[in-house]
Amino acid sequence: MAKQIKLVGLIKKKSNMGFKEFKEYWIEKHAPIGKTWKNLKKYNINIVAEEIQIKMDEKKHYDNTVDMYWDSYAEMMEDLNSEEGKTGFKDAEVFIEEVKGLYTEGHIVIK
Repeated sequence: MAKQIKLVGLIKKKSNMGFKEFKEYWIEKHAPIGKTWKNLKKYNINIVAEEIQIKMDEKKHYDNTVDMYWDSYAEMMEDLNSEEGKTGFKDAEVFIEEVKGLYTEGHIVIK
């Protein structure tokens, strides 16, 4: 099985931002910044499906999760410390209120 370094983030939007505005900003403005990161192998954003969350009678604790994949810790750190990485973090301040990050060693079972 292949092994990767993965950052999993639990995201809360800014409290003064509507959910639709948050979703549009992430998809149209913020997500493209990840395409500029040299070593990033995969980048998934997972925006809460509010209508399903409500049907499931579940309280929404977060608005989004993000999965970012690298082949090594060194490649991750190179991206996070790059100018492109700094641009991404600066832009995140516009629409993200809270991030809970978990750095994991992923094991791909099915590709």
